[in-house]
Amino acid sequence: MGYEGAVAETLEIERAELLALLMKAGAASAEPQLRPRDHADPAPLSFAQERLWVLDQLQPGGSEYNIPVFVRLNGELDQVALDRSLDELMRRHETLRMRTAVEDGEPAQIVEPHVAVELVQLDLTELAGEAQQSELRHQLAEFTGKPFDLAVAPLFRAALLKLSEQDHVILLVLHHMIFDGWSLGILIRDLSALYTAYSRGTVPSLPPLAIQYADYAIWQRQRLQGAVLERQLSYWRSRFSGVPAMLDLPTDRP
Repeated sequence: MGYEGAVAETLEIERAELLALLMKAGAASAEPQLRPRDHADPAPLSFAQERLWVLDQLQPGGSEYNIPVFVRLNGELDQVALDRSLDELMRRHETLRMRTAVEDGEPAQIVEPHVAVELVQLDLTELAGEAQQSELRHQLAEFTGKPFDLAVAPLFRAALLKLSEQDHVILLVLHHMIFDGWSLGILIRDLSALYTAYSRGTVPSLPPLAIQYADYAIWQRQRLQGAVLERQLSYWRSRFSGVPAMLDLPTDRP
C-alpha cells in the first residue's frame, strides 16, 4: 500500500500541476482556456478518440483496443463495498459513461447521466492447482476479447473471479476510447480509496474533479484550428516534402 499510495500521490500532483499550467497559460494568452463546460450537450471527440472511431468504422467488431486491468484481492471480500465502489467510480468519471454518436455529420461523445456496470461473477473454487490457473487464464482472455459497440455505453465492463474465500481477481476491461496508460494509476487509486472507505463504513474523501475529459476535448478542438493548426500542418508538409505518395511493397496477392 505504501508504494501504491506514493504512486497515486505522485500522479495526482503531476496532474494538478499540469492542469494549473494549462489554465495559467490560457489565461495569459488569447488562446481558449481549459475549463469545465456549463452544459451536458454532446461534446466533440478528441483527435485521439476520432482516430479510434474512424478505425472502428472501417473494421467494426474488433477487440484490439480493449485494455484489461487485473486487481488481485487477498482476504475477505466485501461484495457490497465493491458494488458501491464501481457505481461511484462510474459517477465520478464521465468518460466511463460515454458513448459515441454522429451529431450534425460529425462524431461526438455523449455522456449518459447514469450507467450501471454489471459485475459478472465467476466461481472457480471447484478447481485447484494448474486446472484452476488454466481456467482463470481462459476466462480472462475470453472476457478481454469481447468487442465493444462504441455507440453503446458503457465502454467498460467488470468481472469478479473467485478462486477461494480469501482470494479473488477483479478484471476491468476498458476500450482505449475512454482509457490509456496514464489513466491506470488514477483508476487504481480511486477504486482502492472507494473500496477502503466503503468497507470501513466511512465516506470516501476523494476531491472533486476540476475537469472531465469532454472539457479537454472541447479545449483541444478550439485550440487546434485556424492559424495554430495551419502552422503545425505546414511544418509536417515541409518535413514530408518529396516523400513518395505510395510505398512500393511486394505482396503475395493482387
